[in-house]
Amino acid sequence: MHLNNSRKKNEHLAVDAVHSICGSTLPVVSTVTDLGVSYDNQFSFRPHINITVSKAFLRVKLTIKCFVVRNSDTLCKAFCAFVRPVLEFSSEIWNPYFKIDIKKIENLQTQYRS
Repeated sequence: MHLNNSRKKNEHLAVDAVHSICGSTLPVVSTVTDLGVSYDNQFSFRPHINITVSKAFLRVKLTIKCFVVRNSDTLCKAFCAFVRPVLEFSSEIWNPYFKIDIKKIENLQTQYRS
């Protein structure tokens, strides 16, 4: 992956540079997942946030489908047990600071409450 800093122009690293190891050309990718956290070539964690919100939303749907009890206390405990671990995994690293990313996560949590 070619990492870019949008604030600086990096003349010595061309965008179409080719890297190889032992004669094998390495593929150029736009996102990388390292230790379960995805980021793109602009060091943005938006790909990770999108994946995380999708996984958490699927768990919310599955939890609501599996629990016939609609007791809010029980559903809150189910949310804390099944959904929050997905949302909190490595959150110290990918902590969202753009409003659009924060709203994605908050919308998931507010939809679950209703």
